[in-house]
Amino acid sequence: MEKVWNDRRIFTEEQIVIMQPNESFDSIVLVIEEIDKKQSARLYLTYGEAKCLAENLLDFVNIQNLT
Repeated sequence: MEKVWNDRRIFTEEQIVIMQPNESFDSIVLVIEEIDKKQSARLYLTYGEAKCLAENLLDFVNIQNLT
């Protein structure tokens, strides 16, 4: 049985951020692609690490938004 591949993409003026499962579907990969420079970087995270990153991003944005 094949699994459905689902990803999410965020587009900015200079970058594309792609959130997708890894090949074995047991963690995620964040891919950041520079549009003009044809460069990319990958960050491999377990689901726990991804949740921690998401919580920290939200906390950071909320704190910055207060100042």
